[in-house]
Amino acid sequence: EASAQASQSSGAVTSDATVVMSQPGAAAPKPAAAVKPPVEVIGLLTVTKGETTANSFSLVGMTTYIGKSSQANIRLKGLFAPDMAACIVRKPDSYILKVIKEKSVYLNNEILVDETVLKQGDKIKAGSLEMIFMHQSADAPISG
Repeated sequence: EASAQASQSSGAVTSDATVVMSQPGAAAPKPAAAVKPPVEVIGLLTVTKGETTANSFSLVGMTTYIGKSSQANIRLKGLFAPDMAACIVRKPDSYILKVIKEKSVYLNNEILVDETVLKQGDKIKAGSLEMIFMHQSADAPISG
């Protein structure tokens, strides 16, 4: 028994050990290639016409409100501008433009009735403010 204990403590293989063998002539496994994580993309509204608090707005929050109200993220100006015209909801794979005040939001020169998924280059008009929806890298400076 003493010789068996000595062989186990010296690193000898026992019948309970797992042995990994490779085929003769097989190359050693290559380390996994470094995979770059996908670049996160966020929505951006760029103002093309009208007056508001900034020239562009990064859509980083879960919901971005458009309206005259002091609680709106994108502020509309003008006497007849609605308190809340619309909101943009951020989903994991898209942005959805939802109408709050009927007949107050245009998408690509057509009145938006309910909601729609925004696409690159979509033109949004609310009150006297006109904007274009685009995507930008999350590494880009945040605006608005």
